[in-house]
Amino acid sequence: MSKIYSEISADEIDVDVREFTISDDDYYSETGTKVSPIVKFFESDHLSSELTPIARDFERFAKAIDAQLPSTAEKSAGLRKLLEAKDCAIRAALYLLD
Repeated sequence: MSKIYSEISADEIDVDVREFTISDDDYYSETGTKVSPIVKFFESDHLSSELTPIARDFERFAKAIDAQLPSTAEKSAGLRKLLEAKDCAIRAALYLLD
């Protein structure tokens, strides 16, 4: 019979925590505010002039969410889903360029 999560002791978990840490100086905005690592994927400068306005709206919203909400699993999930929505919107806009 398998153990449920609460029955597993820390000694039974063989994971090096250092593999999962992110350096504190990696992700900061121009103003010095700590930024979630996923926010970099909302940047739109690499897109064509037709797609940039669409992506820029998502970029602004992602930065606002990141700045206003505490760092929680729900914020991370929301930003991931927003990134997925941005990618879908960009792909949909590609049909207009054909």
